[in-house]
Amino acid sequence: KLRPVTTIGPVPSHVFMVSADMSDSTKNALVDSLIKLNYDEHNSILTDLYGAEALVPTTTTMHIGEFGEFINALTGLDQKILDKYDKSK
Repeated sequence: KLRPVTTIGPVPSHVFMVSADMSDSTKNALVDSLIKLNYDEHNSILTDLYGAEALVPTTTTMHIGEFGEFINALTGLDQKILDKYDKSK
């Protein structure tokens, strides 16, 4: 029997990620440009391309909160599972 341990807010259907090496000014310009898609004169691009009504700027912490800590705790678990079934080892 399953029971929820924790819940998080809505999961976005599309995520925009950029290189950590991108300058802050370029990141800010990108966010500003994407937010302009929320407005009437550009919204058809957003709805036609992504089927979304609006984009909302957020951070990982704002979006998933403590859930990220649970994900980090699982780091390496996938490799342990693969190693368990790897017949060559």
